[in-house]
Amino acid sequence: MKNPRIILASASARRRQLLEQAGFKIEVASGDFDETKLMKAGMTPKCLVETIALRKAENSLRDYENCVIIAADTIVCLGGRVYGKPADTSDAAGMLKALSGNTHTVYTGVCIVYRTSDGERIAIFSDTTTVTMKELDESEISAYISTGEPLDRAGSYTLAETGSMFVTSIEGNFSTVLGLPMHKLYDELKKIGLDPFMLRSQT
Repeated sequence: MKNPRIILASASARRRQLLEQAGFKIEVASGDFDETKLMKAGMTPKCLVETIALRKAENSLRDYENCVIIAADTIVCLGGRVYGKPADTSDAAGMLKALSGNTHTVYTGVCIVYRTSDGERIAIFSDTTTVTMKELDESEISAYISTGEPLDRAGSYTLAETGSMFVTSIEGNFSTVLGLPMHKLYDELKKIGLDPFMLRSQT
């Protein structure tokens, strides 16, 4: 049987990089939709990221056959409050002030849909990593926001770039914070009948 296409239902450069570094040849599709209602629905963080990932996968499915769709969503949680991507620079500043000097939890939810002519197999899962950020003063926050980096990141920072200088420790998987828990992705691909090494080598 022809090897399925691997579709990343995300515009995230970091998720794409993680998959490509692992040897997968992928195509990118936009699985985006208006998450506003879900963000306000009062779900647990785990349920929220898994539901959003599922919706992103569903949005991409209509365009592909014989494929593996991978969709993901990441949020930051501190003191029961959920932080997604900031709406603007003021929102980003507020998020960074809240995270400054504190330990928060990063949740990444993933949905894999393996579609063939015989039907679909679905895996939905999530992973968490705790991150501690050093105390930041207003000038540091302002300088960081001026780089533009925080404006498209959950919690208004990323470990992959300048934001790494503000993080003192992490407990858990680094790739989860970047947006795609690769260790769990490997396990879940196997559970739905895909050999990650065969999938990688034949792409």
